[in-house]
Amino acid sequence: IGSRGALAALVAAAAAWGAARIPRRSRAGRQALWAGAALLVLAAAVAVAVRFEAFRDPYRFDRIRIWKAGLEAAADHPILGMGPGMFSRHGFRYNFPLEREPFRFSKAPGSVHSTYLEALVETGPAGLGAAVALIVLAAAGAARRGRALQGEAGMGTAMALVAVSAQGIVDMPFHVPAVTLTLVILAAPILTPRCAREAPLFARLSTAGAGGRAAVATVGALLAALYAGGVALPYAAHAAFERGMRASAPGRPAAGLDRAVDLNRWNPLYPASRADWIRRSPGPLDPASLARAHLDLRAARRLDPGNPDHLLALAQLHARACFDIGASAASVARVESYYRAAIALGRKDPRPMTGLAVFLMDFGRNEEAAGHLRAATALEPRYAGAWLALAGALARAGDAEGARAALRRLEAVREELGRFVPRNGYERDLLRLDPRLARELELPLR
Repeated sequence: IGSRGALAALVAAAAAWGAARIPRRSRAGRQALWAGAALLVLAAAVAVAVRFEAFRDPYRFDRIRIWKAGLEAAADHPILGMGPGMFSRHGFRYNFPLEREPFRFSKAPGSVHSTYLEALVETGPAGLGAAVALIVLAAAGAARRGRALQGEAGMGTAMALVAVSAQGIVDMPFHVPAVTLTLVILAAPILTPRCAREAPLFARLSTAGAGGRAAVATVGALLAALYAGGVALPYAAHAAFERGMRASAPGRPAAGLDRAVDLNRWNPLYPASRADWIRRSPGPLDPASLARAHLDLRAARRLDPGNPDHLLALAQLHARACFDIGASAASVARVESYYRAAIALGRKDPRPMTGLAVFLMDFGRNEEAAGHLRAATALEPRYAGAWLALAGALARAGDAEGARAALRRLEAVREELGRFVPRNGYERDLLRLDPRLARELELPLR
């Protein structure tokens, strides 16, 4: 289909095959190899050009910007990295605007699109060094074997190693770097020469005698405990979580969610999801439900402190409580502090600003609300809901001309987008208009 990373892998694997198969002294063979390589490169270039022309891929040159975002993340975490899988959750700080899109920050990179750069971002220089060393050692072992790799298993394994190693430079053939490195670990024994000391070493691991059986039993018990704690228990917790999510209803989390939290208290997704079901209750919140959801979100925030979603959920939960249970100066200040803390984490998302602004408008703080809404529209100029809210805030503050200007901008946005169909929840939220404000401003909804 014209994937540049896959084509690079194909060219590299074919070159490895030719280098191993064609004798060095065979002039005709070398000429045939170079001719075949040239044809392969030409075919790859044509395939990429056809893909770009046929699909009109608007993101074809964004890979460099994604790599730059990855390098910025690595520079901010120079010792141990962000942690495995954390770029997809905490990489929002490094998102970049796409000016050619209807919404500038609708597309967020879930990875850095390079196995080696992902290893650097997630595990730091030591992790990247270990990954590269592993691949280099396997390649060096294969080179020492030389002609001994002519067998089908050896040659195929070597080509697979070359392919994933080459593609990993500019792409991620697998979702996480660990899968590529696991493939290298499995391939290394086939590619590397057998060591003369291997047989005596394994011979000493005999299970004969009481001592050997006791050692095997101890190792087996340790492995079973590690499996139970590291694999079986988290798997059972996630299975209970999925059952609970299917059985839950707004305001009524199913028992499966409680079981998931009890089985695995280190996954922030479980308490956050349980709190979300409570927050979306169709009826008024009561103090007991508020307290339970609050504690769940605080637990999720302790486990995942850099994620603004938990702070935003706390703000939305307590904002609802202000109207369902009662608003005091302290409760209003608490909501405002949660919103501001979520915004301060740096996500390129104008929705928390609008949420805070609408909350402030309900308490008569229209000038402050207008400031947050201007910041939201500066971040996303086609944020229809924010333009409507800005018109409402200015109208309530007595700035009729400013309100009319905001409404004119809203109408221009609606005309620009025309029949645009939202592709994700972010775009749907930005296009959604508050019917209460629309009625207040006598704006026809369509």
